[in-house]
This record gives sequence, structure tokens and C-alpha cells, in this order.
Amino acid sequence: MKSEDRIDLVVHKMMNMPLRLDLVMPEDDRQLCEEAGLIIQNLQQEVAAVSSERNIAIGLLRGKCSVCNNRKQYSHYNKGVCKFVKLIHKPAVERITHELILLFGGKYADKALLNMNKTWLLEELFPVVNELKQVPPNTHHHLDLFHHSVETVRQVQMIYENSPEEVKEHLERVDFGGAPRLAHLKMAAFLHDIGKFSTWTIEEDTGRHRFIKHDDVGAKLVVPLLKKLHFSNKQIDYISSMIKNHIYPSQVMSATEIDFNTPNGEKVMMRYIRKMDENVIDNIVLAKADRLSARGEAVTDEMVENNLSRLTLLQNYYLSVRDTLEPLPVLLDGNEIMKLLNIKPSKMLGEILSALHEAQLSGEVTTKEQATNFVSDFANNLL
Repeated sequence: MKSEDRIDLVVHKMMNMPLRLDLVMPEDDRQLCEEAGLIIQNLQQEVAAVSSERNIAIGLLRGKCSVCNNRKQYSHYNKGVCKFVKLIHKPAVERITHELILLFGGKYADKALLNMNKTWLLEELFPVVNELKQVPPNTHHHLDLFHHSVETVRQVQMIYENSPEEVKEHLERVDFGGAPRLAHLKMAAFLHDIGKFSTWTIEEDTGRHRFIKHDDVGAKLVVPLLKKLHFSNKQIDYISSMIKNHIYPSQVMSATEIDFNTPNGEKVMMRYIRKMDENVIDNIVLAKADRLSARGEAVTDEMVENNLSRLTLLQNYYLSVRDTLEPLPVLLDGNEIMKLLNIKPSKMLGEILSALHEAQLSGEVTTKEQATNFVSDFANNLL
């Protein structure tokens, strides 16, 4: 193929994306890439039709994903994206969302995120990145919050690659959004700490950084962000749940007084499994990635190894019982409780149903008789 034809193909790729950049251009053909980049930059004044602007915007995003996910980074490309970055808002939101899922599904999603950060494209898509960059390293985190979030994405990918086949098969399942769970999990990994900026405090006496309930806050913040990008309800529920519960498995397994190889320990793990349901593996992988991405001076190798080994124990227990799990039975429904207590639909009914569910999760209540007694006692305590 002549050099001029190949340049045309690259330009066409950047504008309309019918071809993958890595299939069009050899890795060492820098001159060709630079010439194509100059053409793209010069097109700025010629773009008049809205459709062309949309194509260029999507081309920039997909091109950057393709380049970074194949470890091909070209200096000209960053310059091109900087010039056209505002055009990213021109295409239909659904197209942007599709490209983002492709990005996070790539093996080198962390590289793509870092390269997008150099061009302002990342902040155009995720304004919350500005807040992540304002939280510095501390005694528990060796990286600032933005780079910690990107590193967590990288660690999720590495954990996936080194996991047993049954874990890989689970993360490769396409259960929502038309893409594997792994892609959505890496997006959750990138956003898992977005609640930290608004909950950030520093203790006067110790200088320790605190982020109380940042998991709950982050789970709420991500909902409007993803709705704006037109993610589906299932995608939003999954990512929000991952953010809300990213500390949960480590909290469960941190109880030093519990021997998890005993029936009592298994009871504790089963409660966690019941609560996380089909997302157990995803949640544990995220917790491991988060742990590996936070290695401040106060975090010892022993702490990390102990945390990881306990999370692995939890994962292995889940895998051993997964095929035998059955849904929790409905021992008492809302109508039965209202009749039992002579109450109407109310906030109190919701609290009782929630408490009964928690009691079933923990194994405290397993029969209808126990459920009846539990509801009566719980209602009396509320009055």
C-alpha cells in the first residue's frame, strides 16, 4: 500500500472508525502517524457539518482507546485530541457510553485512562476526576486519589489474568450492558473512591486523613453521573453496588476473633455471600485490587498479605458452596406482617421487613415460627 493511501486510511479511521488503528499502521511507522496527525489537526477549520464533528469526536475517543489498549502511544495524537476535546459532547450519548465500555474492557484500560488524562478528554467525560486529583497521598495511600483509582483498574485486570478459570468465566459473563462484567468492574474500580473528596477530613492531633462513609456517598454520587451517560439501570445498580460495598468483604474478614474454618466462621461468610448474591466474586476482586493499590507507609507487607489471604479464603468458600445455594425463603411477607401487627403500609413496615431479611441472612431466623416471634419482638422495641 502506498504511503499516501495509508495516510488516508489513518485519517479515515480517526474520523469514522471503520478500521482499527493498530491494523492500519505498523508500530514503528512514526512518520506516517505524524503526517496523519497533521492532517487531522488541519481539519479543524474545515469541519462545518455537525455529522463530521460527531465522527471526529468519536474517532478521537476510539482512536485513543485503540492506541492505548495496544500500547501504541504517539505524541501527535495527544495534540490532536486536545484540539478537538470539546467535540466529545457532539455525538449521541449512547455512542460515548459504548466507547467507554470498550475502553474499560480493554486489557490496558489503565494506560488509556492515563493517556486520556493528558489531553483533558478524561475530565470532559468524568468531571469528578478534578476532585480525585485534589486528594494527595497519605499514610495509607502511596498515590494521590486519581492515580490510586487508575492503579485499582490495573490491579483488577492483573487479578483477573491470574485467577482460576471459574473466576475468569464469571467475570467474562455478559449479564448487562452488552459487555462482560469485567469491563463494568473496571469502571467501578476507577470510580470506587469518588465519595472521598466530599467526606475528606484530617485529624488535628494525628494528621490522619479520614473519609468516613465515602463508600455510601460514592454509591449515591455515581448514579446521576451514569444516568447522564445513559447507562442502563442494571449497569448503574451493579457499579453503584460495587462502590457501596468495596470495603465490605475486607471488613467481614478482618474479625481476628473469628476462626473462619469453624461453623461460626462459615456462618459469617455465608451472611456476606447471601447479601452480595451474584456479585460475590466481583466484589472480592475489587477489594483485593483496592488493597494492592494502597501501600502507604502505615501499610505493612504483613497487613496486605493477611488481607489478601483472608479474601481468598472467602472467595474459595463461596466457590465451594455456590452450586448448592438456594434463594432465601419468604417466611413472612408484608401482608402477613401487617395482619400480624395490625398495621398499615408505613415506614415501620419497611424497617421490619429489612430487619427480618438481615436476620435470615445471619441465620438467626430460619423458620416461620422464628420469623413470627422475631417480628413481634422487633415491633415491640420500635413502639
